[in-house]
Parts: sequence; structure tokens; C-alpha cells
Amino acid sequence: MPSLESLRDSVARARERARYRWGAAPEPGAKIGYTKVVAGLPAKAVRELDDAIQQGRITYRTAVRCLRLAWTRADLDGRAHPDIADIWLTLSHRSGMLGLLRNPAPR
Repeated sequence: MPSLESLRDSVARARERARYRWGAAPEPGAKIGYTKVVAGLPAKAVRELDDAIQQGRITYRTAVRCLRLAWTRADLDGRAHPDIADIWLTLSHRSGMLGLLRNPAPR
């Protein structure tokens, strides 16, 4: 189990990564556009989200909210960007929305 100090360090590094990416640490309810939140994501992840939005399975707002969480997961793990598994996981936390993407796979 990680120590409290190592957890604090991880959170501080994650906040710094977010601050660098967004230009400032966004407030929890701050608006971040879809184009900005998908920047730097793997093409497959963006295609999956775009397809789900265009087919009406999720909204832009849902996609952005889930992507913000996926970015946070990647930041906490020290990764450059979230992967499709992070996105599927965050969608699964939103009332069983995991099935709204085509081919979800567990991490």
C-alpha cells in the first residue's frame, strides 16, 4: 500500500500535468471543449467517441466529462495520455454506459 507521502506526490504531479495541458488547473465544473479534451488521444479512442456521439449513444457533454476523468487517471498513473481502456472505465462509472461504445474490453 502506498504511503500518504507518495500519494501526495502523485496527486501533485498529476495536478502539474493537468495544469500544463489545460493551461491552468481547471475547476471541477469548468467548461473544456471536446476538441481540446481529445487533443493527444489515440486515434482509435477518438473514433470510438466520435461514432458514439454521431449515433446519439452519448452526448458531447458526456464524452467531455468522461474524458476529463480519463485524463485524470492517466495523470495519476504518470502516462502521457489516457487509452481506450481508461475511457471505457470512466463510461462504465456513468450508470452502465460502457455498452454505449462498440467493443468495450476490460483493462
